[in-house]
Amino acid sequence: MISFLSKNFNELVKRKKEEFYGLIDDETALLLVLKELGIKEAPRIVDLFVGFPIKELNVKILHKLVESRFKVYEVCDETAKARLITNKDLEEGSFVKLVFPKVTRNKYLTLISNRFEEGRSFEVKHNIHYVGEYIAKVLSESEILTDDFQLIQCEHKLEPGKYYHVKILFSRPPQIIYFSELSLLEVQEML
Repeated sequence: MISFLSKNFNELVKRKKEEFYGLIDDETALLLVLKELGIKEAPRIVDLFVGFPIKELNVKILHKLVESRFKVYEVCDETAKARLITNKDLEEGSFVKLVFPKVTRNKYLTLISNRFEEGRSFEVKHNIHYVGEYIAKVLSESEILTDDFQLIQCEHKLEPGKYYHVKILFSRPPQIIYFSELSLLEVQEML
């Protein structure tokens, strides 16, 4: 999954540079691609994709989930929750800026970072939810099956039998917040 989406972002950036006849650099091309995806400001957890290049991300440390050689924290911003894996001790309730975090996928989006700065504070809603990224097959007009075998109700009109790259906000009920059709070849590369 990681390699496919990283390749996908790199390919989008490459195509955007070609569209401008090589007159723009990688960073400008990336900003144009992000704008086309509807991301116009600093990235938020709900906007992230696996392989998504991020310079910085402000999060609040909610609490520590695992204590071992590596620590796993539950973190959030104004839009969603994610997991953070690091070897640093962080204070619960603190706001930190993750510097160049890597976005990976587990059941939920997971950030990996060991570089931190003091972050800006923000208000956190009480009913904030995790976000996850999946490959899904449409079973019927109202149901999809994710690659980790979750059955999710779907209000979008997706074509049964087709595969989609989806992002799900795990509210009650779960909501599909992004979807893009995949070819069978793309699905095979990802699995």
